[in-house]
Amino acid sequence: MNLAEESCRLRVLADGPVGAWRTVPGTHTVLADESIRFNQDGTGAWRCHSFLSGSMVQPFVWRVAGHGVVECQPVYAMPETDAAGKFEDSDWFRLSLVIEPHATDTGTCWVLRERNSGGFWELAAPLVPDD
Repeated sequence: MNLAEESCRLRVLADGPVGAWRTVPGTHTVLADESIRFNQDGTGAWRCHSFLSGSMVQPFVWRVAGHGVVECQPVYAMPETDAAGKFEDSDWFRLSLVIEPHATDTGTCWVLRERNSGGFWELAAPLVPDD
C-alpha cells in the first residue's frame, strides 16, 4: 500500500484502513513497537511491545462510519458488569482519519492519524502501512 498515491488514500478513507499498520518509523520504536491490524471482516488487533511493560494484544471490532471515519470497540476476554451483574459492551471509539506527509528523525513519509491527535487511537504516533 502506497499512501503517496491519491487513489490509495481515497480508498483508505472510503473503505477503512484494511490491512496491517505500524507506528511511524523513528528512534522511539526502539522503546515501543506498536502495530494495529484491521481485518476485512470487521475484526482487528492492536499490538504493543514495550521495553518497560512487555507485550500486550487488544482485540477489537471496527466499522466504517462515514468517509474518513471509523469506529472501534475493544473486545475484552472478561467484559465489565453493571450493578445488576449483567455484562456490558465496551464503548465505541469514533476516529476521524487524516492521511498526510509526516517528518520524523528518520525521514518523511505518508501517515494515517486521527484528525485531532498526533497519533492514532491509543497509539501516540501516527501509522504507516506495514506491508
